[in-house]
Amino acid sequence: MFRLSVLLFFVTALYAAERPFVPRSSVVSFGPELSRSPWNALDDAGPNARMNQDTFGRRQNEITMAAWILDPRVVMGGSNDYRNGDASGGFYVSTDGGSSFGDVLVTRGPAGVFEAAGDPVAAIDRNGRLYATHISFDRTTDDGGLYSQTSDDFGQTWSGPLPIAEHIDEPGADFEDKPYTCCDVSPVSPFVNTHYVTWTRFQAAGGSPIFVSHTTGGEPPYSTPVRVSESDACQFSCPATGPNGEVYAVFIDYWTARIKFDKSLDGGNTGHRCHRLADVGPLGTGQSLRHVPHACLSDDRLRQYRGPRHGWIYVCWVTFNGTDPDVMISHSTDGGTTWSAAARVDDGPVGTWQWWQWLAVHPKAAMSASAGWTAATTPTAVSICHMPAYPPTALLSPPSFPLDRAE
Repeated sequence: MFRLSVLLFFVTALYAAERPFVPRSSVVSFGPELSRSPWNALDDAGPNARMNQDTFGRRQNEITMAAWILDPRVVMGGSNDYRNGDASGGFYVSTDGGSSFGDVLVTRGPAGVFEAAGDPVAAIDRNGRLYATHISFDRTTDDGGLYSQTSDDFGQTWSGPLPIAEHIDEPGADFEDKPYTCCDVSPVSPFVNTHYVTWTRFQAAGGSPIFVSHTTGGEPPYSTPVRVSESDACQFSCPATGPNGEVYAVFIDYWTARIKFDKSLDGGNTGHRCHRLADVGPLGTGQSLRHVPHACLSDDRLRQYRGPRHGWIYVCWVTFNGTDPDVMISHSTDGGTTWSAAARVDDGPVGTWQWWQWLAVHPKAAMSASAGWTAATTPTAVSICHMPAYPPTALLSPPSFPLDRAE
């Protein structure tokens, strides 16, 4: 799982021949493509800040991030953290808008129970409560589980691990994997401050359906898991919440090679029939690079900043065009019942790879943006591809994503 929930505004490193464009908006004009070689961050990205503070030279990877909706100076990050040898769930907090971070939690779940942990996900509810969600597991037994820990003081102290799904001393147990989470932060939602978790359950008998569970205000217990997917061959789910408490989820259905969308109107207790969102093309099989087409989901949800796209839902994902992967985006204006034709986010030339994308919607400016990674010809030369956001005046037509800034 690599999901970057705070957008990093960077630019690709290369000039190269263009491919044909997919349909794009004509409302906003953009200048020539920005490229730099060697790669440099755009001026407004700011200097790098180290999140983990260990000095052991160990790996940290599979990053997630979240910011507090009421005070964006509070930023939380998470990663697989190998400072203790095997993987743990590492979490880090900044209270100065990301200029500096401190270690706040390195966990493997219940003390002394599991050998490792991973797939960390950071989330913050409207009250400022931090949620650190992760899987915990043994490498030598079938023991494992999905847990969440909370903090009400920006990471200074943490609750014990609260089980979402747990298997201890269960030979042949299912494996709970690939979680992602979100908090309902809409002040008018009947489910405000509910924390939602979606994940893949790799069943011992075969199959990998998507499940969801939730808790309100971080108080135990988490709800009994509810199955989201109709198919038994799904992975890489991502949840989001709507302006009135709607719960959305997207995931990959590997049986049909499609992105699927589902929603709940009762706080995640029941779902509706899954909607086909898009085909994702032929899927790769287990190369050393995890260029999976996982879908990312966000929406324009806050009433106090109601704009022309209030309530719209956006999804981006990766598909294969026959030569290399591209980042695509689609949106819905009717709660996920129908979706726009997919538009390509990147303008990369033939032979460049785009993957590890993410998506966010700015609540005040009502702007949407997506970011992805790109590599030249092979995935060994990695740089970052910048897909800019929209100013409020650009919100009159379907999305289009050139590689430079709006004029």
